[in-house]
Amino acid sequence: MLDFEKKQFEEWQNAHEFEKIVHYVDLLKEPSYEHLGQKAAALNNLRRYYEAKELLESIFEQGQNDAMWYYRYGYLQMQFEEFSRAETMLKKSVELDRQNGNAWYLLSVLYEYFLHEHDLAQMAHQKAIEHQVNIDYLDDDTFKVNQQFNKQYRFIHQLMIEDEALKKNVLEAFFQMIYLFEQHVNDYAQLPTVLQAFSHTIKQLFANHNRRLNEPVRQALEDDILYILDWFGVNYQLAETLCALFRFESFKQQPFHIKAEHLMYLLDTTDQQFERKVVTLFEQLSEEEKTIDYYLLAIEIYLDEDNVEMGRQLLQESHDLGQENDFWWQMYGYLLMLEGNHLQALDAFEKSVALNEENAESWMGIEQLYIDFFDDLSRANFAREKWERLIDEEDGF
Repeated sequence: MLDFEKKQFEEWQNAHEFEKIVHYVDLLKEPSYEHLGQKAAALNNLRRYYEAKELLESIFEQGQNDAMWYYRYGYLQMQFEEFSRAETMLKKSVELDRQNGNAWYLLSVLYEYFLHEHDLAQMAHQKAIEHQVNIDYLDDDTFKVNQQFNKQYRFIHQLMIEDEALKKNVLEAFFQMIYLFEQHVNDYAQLPTVLQAFSHTIKQLFANHNRRLNEPVRQALEDDILYILDWFGVNYQLAETLCALFRFESFKQQPFHIKAEHLMYLLDTTDQQFERKVVTLFEQLSEEEKTIDYYLLAIEIYLDEDNVEMGRQLLQESHDLGQENDFWWQMYGYLLMLEGNHLQALDAFEKSVALNEENAESWMGIEQLYIDFFDDLSRANFAREKWERLIDEEDGF
């Protein structure tokens, strides 16, 4: 790199204008190894970790004896929460350059907050002070101040997920979501689609591992989504609505297909008239747009309001669409209970749980019918055990 480039890059780094470094290097016809290393560092600082990883690995042959390559890759591994690998990379960095204060600093952070090696943390901290001139930010709260964004993602280790492979997949999905936020943060219209895709991915990951997305996990994910959105400058009302979208989607056990813009309209936290908005939206849809999911939204509202006539009308209209949908049979069971057709209601609930044994609400309906109308405590107890187990799993017990 030329001297003027080094000076300019330093100015951009000090001003946190990392995207300018990326743009500059991208314009070079034949960027040097040093140029590409600076770009990788900028990508790390922009939290575009997957791009940084790909770039660093592409220049490993040139960087295998470069302390800064190992420092940057170690930093990257910390963000992926691969702490053992991060330690290996950072130790290699200081082995190649004992005066690399930045690498010593990261080692002190790694030992103090993640590997819980207090003595090693103190040693690395002292080395960082010895080998870095501008070290005034290294105090007891350094990590909280300088790494606050990344520290938040330690949540993954606190989730009630025993399956390590699933944890890793969830973490990867989270970083992918962050990457998409970074790409679309200036276009808020894209955010609902990103959140919807993320919720679908999370549900599919849990299904692939034969796990149930429980409430503690859901709440942790929701809290961190809110944190990320705030970090990216999304206004609080919009962020709250986006979190509501994630929660709404994640509660649905089966694939759920409602357009993201429609969910944002329905879940807007500035307007609490959800029920009326569902009805209004449904009435405005064309016949082609009325999928089973839109029908079920409206049916649930009508039945909650004891509007049996409209509930039955929409159930009849959606009959063919709903035959393989457990929620449709659940709603049909509720309708039949409201109409006093208890035997048919029981049949509907049993069809619901046959399609999806994890439909806790249908098991509740079965229990109620056996207790109140069929005087069969044995079967009522069986149904209760089913829904209690599902609720316990949902709550994380």
